[in-house]
Amino acid sequence: MDWLTAFILTLCIELPVLLVLLREEKIEKILLAGLLMNLITHPTLWFILPRIIPPEYYISLGETLVFLIEFVLLALFFRKQNKLMLLTISFTANALSFLTGEILYLIKIIR
Repeated sequence: MDWLTAFILTLCIELPVLLVLLREEKIEKILLAGLLMNLITHPTLWFILPRIIPPEYYISLGETLVFLIEFVLLALFFRKQNKLMLLTISFTANALSFLTGEILYLIKIIR
């Protein structure tokens, strides 16, 4: 799968998760936060981390770093929200986008 397809897929999964789980926040703020955090973490995961993380640790360490960085960014955007809830939201959004990509790859919908 190319980067742009993966990025769009990530947004299509993570933005609705954020909208549902942060529904008491303003929609514009949620969408801005989701877009900005993915503009930071997605290219980093695809283009920078493969150069500094050994291949055997890339997926586990890379995805963990993304989930933690996105948690920090969510905490900065939504300062009044419960931090454990934001951690759970970050984990959930990232787990769903990662697993969706893996499933689509396994059933040969995307390459």
